[in-house]
Amino acid sequence: MISIIEENKIKYLYTGHHNENNMETVHKIKDMLALSKNVLSGNTKGDDNPGDTFGLKLAVEGNGYRIIYNESAIK
Repeated sequence: MISIIEENKIKYLYTGHHNENNMETVHKIKDMLALSKNVLSGNTKGDDNPGDTFGLKLAVEGNGYRIIYNESAIK
């Protein structure tokens, strides 16, 4: 997706859960990818996910977003 955005000089993506200023930018997508890789490798630890949204027990926060997951996803 990053290459498509960069090749076509797209500034923003409006996701299905778009809410006011929650646009997806290349910078935000790259940041989410890096945080996800850190979580999956075990380098970043999440905190309890309040309410166990979607049955996922852990959460990490980025700049304007949250990634939720289960311990079983970690290598």
